[in-house]
Amino acid sequence: MLGRKTVALGTVGCVLLALTGCGSAGPAGTAMAEPVVLTMAGIRDAAEMQDFVAEVDRLSGGAVRVEAAHRWPANDPESEADLVREVRAGSYALGVVGARVWHPPGSRNVAG
Repeated sequence: MLGRKTVALGTVGCVLLALTGCGSAGPAGTAMAEPVVLTMAGIRDAAEMQDFVAEVDRLSGGAVRVEAAHRWPANDPESEADLVREVRAGSYALGVVGARVWHPPGSRNVAG
């Protein structure tokens, strides 16, 4: 059975793969380019997303930095759908939502 951490680490790999070539290590002895900074929104407290943030930093060697933002109340049933809409609109590069937001029982599919 796959746990949450496995899913998050898989996502980190996808993010890093998608960003390959965005930064430049440069020849030996030269300064690295500024890191790519991505803002990640979620209904969870930013502290709860720190494992993901730290893993992105570790795997990218500091070339990619994720800043976690908490804005939506976890007890609002529309929070995750609102977060998905804002990521789609480009307000945030990444979003953390539960799988239920994509196919909620008895509701329309937010992803479609």
